[in-house]
Amino acid sequence: MTEALYDQSYFSRILEFSQLSPESFQAFIQFDQSVMENGILSVKLKELTAVAVAHTTGCPYCIEVHVGNLKEAGGTKEEMSEAIFVATALKAGSAAAHGVNALNAYDGESDGSLYKKEYFARMKEFSDLSGESFASFIDFDQKALKEGALTVKEKELIAVAVAHTTGCPYCI
Repeated sequence: MTEALYDQSYFSRILEFSQLSPESFQAFIQFDQSVMENGILSVKLKELTAVAVAHTTGCPYCIEVHVGNLKEAGGTKEEMSEAIFVATALKAGSAAAHGVNALNAYDGESDGSLYKKEYFARMKEFSDLSGESFASFIDFDQKALKEGALTVKEKELIAVAVAHTTGCPYCI
């Protein structure tokens, strides 16, 4: 027995779904292929986004597949790295943004609504509560989203996909 929690060979078991639920499996394959085709967004940008999302979900199989697809689409290691750090910034940003809910809970300031646009204004309180950490996060976030190997627009598109993956209404 292997010590690995994830082994590349396990991924081949996905094909078992073609026998267990053929109609749904085939529909998924068709959907997946059509979404990843060249269109308004290039295959390379879609694969960069998929790599970023795979890092957000933590799926090693998705990382493996989409990094391979990214290489085939002409993506560079630098572009991949930047996409991963956009995902990192959004995942950390989601945790920080949800911190406003913790502030509300701690202060007993809930009217029953857990998410309101005005709650996000409380983010600045973290500057006073955890100044150096908050400043480091803001610095990292700004650097992760500035132009580099990827344009700001490409990074923002990746960020939108990652934000939907985190489910953070403040980030979306």
